[in-house]
Amino acid sequence: MMLVNPRPFLMIATLRCLTVCSLWLSLQPMVNAKDVSGTDAYRKLEEADGLARKGQAVEASAIYHEAVRLYEKALKSAPDNRAFNQNYLYCLDKAAFVLIKQADSLRKEEKFSAAAPLYAQAITKYEEAHEKLGKSPFSGNIEYARLHGARS
Repeated sequence: MMLVNPRPFLMIATLRCLTVCSLWLSLQPMVNAKDVSGTDAYRKLEEADGLARKGQAVEASAIYHEAVRLYEKALKSAPDNRAFNQNYLYCLDKAAFVLIKQADSLRKEEKFSAAAPLYAQAITKYEEAHEKLGKSPFSGNIEYARLHGARS
């Protein structure tokens, strides 16, 4: 029985795999390396999430709004980027939702005069989001804010 050295076959298989991988990578759509707005937007998103966790809703809302503008810029250069699209929608929602959460906390503490303007700001942000999107995915949140804002 003759034994065959497996090394040449292993090298051929490795080269074949590397060729396929490099071909696959070369065919993938890429974002222009000079356009770092997607990276900047994600940093803003993380910063806003941190502020929201600390209970700084107004500050977080403003940072989410900045991230929205950066994602809009990133989407111009990479309109089919699913991560950019998902994070864009997330930021549109969170820019208003953190205000609703803060207003709810204030309302529970019976600080109605402080809660009412936060509900109004949330409604404005959601209406702006609907205008940008051309649809109304956050209409339930608007109704909630209107209902509770009226009671405040």
